[in-house]
Amino acid sequence: MSNITKLNPWAFPHRVEDGCGGYEQFAGMTLRDYFAGQALAGELAYGVGGRSPKWVAGKSYAIADAMLAHRATNPLPETQTVSIEQNP
Repeated sequence: MSNITKLNPWAFPHRVEDGCGGYEQFAGMTLRDYFAGQALAGELAYGVGGRSPKWVAGKSYAIADAMLAHRATNPLPETQTVSIEQNP
């Protein structure tokens, strides 16, 4: 199982009311698992050329680890402004 850290947080955390005035926390998958799943989908879309499932899984997690490493060394600014042009 993946360790939860600042660099590998939960991918889809959310809270749900428990009906008694409190909340239950659901963590979902880690960001590493999400990235690996996306990489896996990309690999499968182009075919794996007879590679074993173990090889494909390993490559998917290697890509996820590279994405997390890049994210750690190239953080986004705390606030980011996005300009969206609309058609008149």
